[in-house]
Amino acid sequence: MFIRKNRQIGLRRLLILIVLFLATCLIWSDKMGNNFLLPRGQAAVIETHDLNNDGCFESYVMEDHNLKIIENELQLWKSPADWRVTSMVIGDANHDNQEDLIMVVWKKGSFGQDKPFWIHMDDKQIRCHLFLYDLAGDHAKPLWMSSALDQPIKSLQIQDMNEDGKNELIIQEGSYSFLSCVLNFHASEPALWQWKGWGFYQLDDRWDDSGSSL
Repeated sequence: MFIRKNRQIGLRRLLILIVLFLATCLIWSDKMGNNFLLPRGQAAVIETHDLNNDGCFESYVMEDHNLKIIENELQLWKSPADWRVTSMVIGDANHDNQEDLIMVVWKKGSFGQDKPFWIHMDDKQIRCHLFLYDLAGDHAKPLWMSSALDQPIKSLQIQDMNEDGKNELIIQEGSYSFLSCVLNFHASEPALWQWKGWGFYQLDDRWDDSGSSL
């Protein structure tokens, strides 16, 4: 009887330790906000466009979170090794009548080399960013690059949803928090973002730009 009671106490302590360990892991991952939910593999996506208007179509090849731009078997550009490209669409995002390359990129830090003057040291956490690139000749150049987004982008499309002659980004947002993703596993309504001035603004239910900026 005494041995059985000790075993029960030992099992309870073990279960308590396991629960505490799991809770600690959840809290740590929730605080760190690392990209645990990102898939490790990625099926190849290939699109052909003529962004530089030279009469030859480029191939935009996204595979294993890397993106390459290839024209006539020549690689014009490749995403940096420390980027993880999770989505790519091509369309006129900034309303200049030129198609743009729009990428969802996960990388360390909120900023790139050009940081705001009040930022002395960039953070090292992996965060989601939205980048706009253009292709001039055989050179890919950034047009606009966001800092770390408040909420990561799970999926991205481009379309003129409100038929005003300007494309919107149709964005399905997620969370950096592992715990939040577990508790809120149902997909939320997609958000619509439209370019205005120098950046994207979220459209509200009335299809105007009174929402927050990106």
